[in-house]
Amino acid sequence: MFTYDHAFGPDDSLPRTPTSVSRTDLHAHTHTHAHAHAQTHDPFAIRVALLGPADWLRCRRNRRLGAHPRISVVSACDVDEPKAPPWASPVDVALVRLAESPHGRTHGAVALFVENRRPKWIAVSDALDEPFMRGCVESDAWGILHTAAELEQTIEAIRRVHFGKLCYPPEVLDRIVTTKGKMSLRTSAPEQLAILDPTERQLLVLLVSGCTLAGAAKTLGLSATTVSRRKRHMMNKLGANDLASLVRIAINAGLL
Repeated sequence: MFTYDHAFGPDDSLPRTPTSVSRTDLHAHTHTHAHAHAQTHDPFAIRVALLGPADWLRCRRNRRLGAHPRISVVSACDVDEPKAPPWASPVDVALVRLAESPHGRTHGAVALFVENRRPKWIAVSDALDEPFMRGCVESDAWGILHTAAELEQTIEAIRRVHFGKLCYPPEVLDRIVTTKGKMSLRTSAPEQLAILDPTERQLLVLLVSGCTLAGAAKTLGLSATTVSRRKRHMMNKLGANDLASLVRIAINAGLL
């Protein structure tokens, strides 16, 4: 589902200069063992905060994550606790357990986590559908993980995000655009095709299958001038600049 460089291995080394992150008050519950563990960790380990309900914080994968030599879990915040005590520590990456789109109530965990500026964070959820993906991108999440992701996949996602790489499925990465520093998600291919009329859809299939405008005009029973005009309208609707863009949209929509 995700494309990664490589996972941590015994010879894999992190830069010897830790990432500089401004200290932020974390309104968090911290487990005593996690804090003690952080004190004995590699000082250059990636500093991770966990935000979510208590049962998720205590899950086996998160316990194993806290024991990894290259990861230092510096904070664990129970988002259902009404009054969480302040906890100050630099954080590189946060894992945020979300039961719904970040536009929903649970996104308050991120506001709780950072007062002025969010760190890089990864959304963890069972619902990795289109609305959830869009909500994560528009809420500036650096990546997503399924709750059932293996430990190795979780660590690799943390590593990638820590070093400034987005961690989304390839088909989502292709649609992420940034305008004035704000990320957004272009409409998915199936949603794009829904705005085409039957003739435009048929024309799209003909063109991406290698048919010329003259051949498409003959197949559709239209003049070459009409087909050329319909092609321009279709490309404007889809936001496509060339044939390669049309082919990519057709593939993503399952037409090819």
